[in-house]
Amino acid sequence: MTTRPKAAPPPDRTPRVRRPSGAEGGWHIAQSNRTTLGDRHGRHAAVSSWAASSTPATDDEAAEFERALADVPLLQGEAVAALRGIQFEASKRPTSDEMGPPPMGKACDQRYSSATTPALYLCSATTPEDSEAAIRREVAVDVGRQLWVQQFSVSLVDLRVADFSVGAHDPYSYLNLVFDFAERTGSRGTAFSRTVGALVAATFDGMRVAGVQGWATPTGDGFAYANLVLFKPYGRWESWLDRSWPPKPTS
Repeated sequence: MTTRPKAAPPPDRTPRVRRPSGAEGGWHIAQSNRTTLGDRHGRHAAVSSWAASSTPATDDEAAEFERALADVPLLQGEAVAALRGIQFEASKRPTSDEMGPPPMGKACDQRYSSATTPALYLCSATTPEDSEAAIRREVAVDVGRQLWVQQFSVSLVDLRVADFSVGAHDPYSYLNLVFDFAERTGSRGTAFSRTVGALVAATFDGMRVAGVQGWATPTGDGFAYANLVLFKPYGRWESWLDRSWPPKPTS
């Protein structure tokens, strides 16, 4: 059995407000409209240490996470609409067939996937406008490039997609705490977030996770959205393209 040496996690300056007393030790996270535990039962410290590590999960960490997966509900419905955003050179006008995952051999490490096991990343919200706004917050566009979005309609008939957004308001949810840390790792991710993705991919075809950029606005209002991550998308992502909705540039 491997153990994790104690690591000092970086300071978390995320805007938080204490939930009412009924949510003992709970914190409301402004960006994601998510509620997490304080250090009840030491779980916050344990997950924080795991998230700060540059190595994969220990045996105990992996085992606890895998046990928690048994209670995760599946995303319901026949299909889910979502947008994908990709940046291209400013002079290029992409086609729908260029809006999928990166070609094998050209992928890079991302939040929940590695260069050798690419995934398809999408954003979904109540409206296409909010989905597009979420993508603009998630993707840092380089100088001289343009961000384009493409709509997908992902059939759930033959997919098992774990819905981690369901427990976003449960202050006692261990998985909610794990994904709160994982969603803050940036688009390239860390060993922690990619390990989380690999553990989920061993059981599910994909996952929906509450995003962290939706509720932080100067006026205090905002929108909720989710990140949809689909593992092993090659050979089927083309069937999810909504070809009635060609790629369009974001403003």
